[in-house]
Amino acid sequence: MNLFNNLIVNLDSGESEAIVLAKELDADFLLMDEIKGRKIAKEFQIKTIGLIGVLIKAKEMKIIYSVKEILEELRNTAGFWISQNLYLEYNILLMNRFYKIISYYKFCL
Repeated sequence: MNLFNNLIVNLDSGESEAIVLAKELDADFLLMDEIKGRKIAKEFQIKTIGLIGVLIKAKEMKIIYSVKEILEELRNTAGFWISQNLYLEYNILLMNRFYKIISYYKFCL
């Protein structure tokens, strides 16, 4: 039995195919938000990153201006689902970064 057939028992076909392809290509990362898929990818030593992680990285690289605005647009327009806990964690992360920046500038003055 091949890997895809083993995976399809627990995942949908898209996630199964993505894991198979990541394994075949020896990919650095697999873009996947589904928790079950991420757990199974981890079992195959495949590193995963979710959409929010990609957006945060894009902001750090100054490719985008605001993660929050894009997240809101995805939630409101495209129906992107994000758990309330993850959304709150992200906002807490933002606040912590903001306070570190403010503290740094106060220290420099």
